[in-house]
Amino acid sequence: FMGRPAVSIHMGGKPVMDQKPFEEKIQQHIGVEFTKVEDVTVEGFKGITCTWEKSGKKYYGMFLEEKVGGMRIIHFFDCRAPADQFDALQDGFVKTAKSAKK
Repeated sequence: FMGRPAVSIHMGGKPVMDQKPFEEKIQQHIGVEFTKVEDVTVEGFKGITCTWEKSGKKYYGMFLEEKVGGMRIIHFFDCRAPADQFDALQDGFVKTAKSAKK
């Protein structure tokens, strides 16, 4: 009930049944607009990295799309820190997300 720690990395996969565009599903997942977006491919999965701000925290995320039959899975790496600490931690967040493998 306490939620995530202020500095944290949250990873997982989210099955998606509808056919909304990939970036629209991510925006729905994070609940705010991106501040920076870049395309990325990891282990053959296409996706994006992005940053955003919400409730006094800054985030770095990597989202990858996997197609499984008629469904999609969005794999996510969601890194966050208080806004005043984020810049010092961002390189570590990026390195962690880029270390993703199948």
